[in-house]
Amino acid sequence: MKKLVYSIFIALVALAASACDDDTPTAPDFAVSTAAWSFGQTEGMQRMIISAPDAWTITGIPEWMSVTPTEADATREITIRYTDNETSALRTATLSVTCNGETLTISIEQQGKTLPDL
Repeated sequence: MKKLVYSIFIALVALAASACDDDTPTAPDFAVSTAAWSFGQTEGMQRMIISAPDAWTITGIPEWMSVTPTEADATREITIRYTDNETSALRTATLSVTCNGETLTISIEQQGKTLPDL
């Protein structure tokens, strides 16, 4: 009886050890750390993370903005730089990040100059 209990115990330990195998690497989910930005009127910079299991690219970058890098092979931090908005109009942009046929968007708006009261 003692051998039977011992054998069952060993079998349970072996089963539990094989069920908790954390050595298998997993690919990151495709995601952006921030899906919407609102910038003030003056020039500036923001950083964010694109998590991706494979190569990705960013498109839809307007002339008043630069993004570095615009493509990479996996998870990466990007830098968004934007110029002064010299108009009173709100500027908007929608960046598209594409990986393996899936597309995520980043919505951006930048405030315009405040006009003086007359």
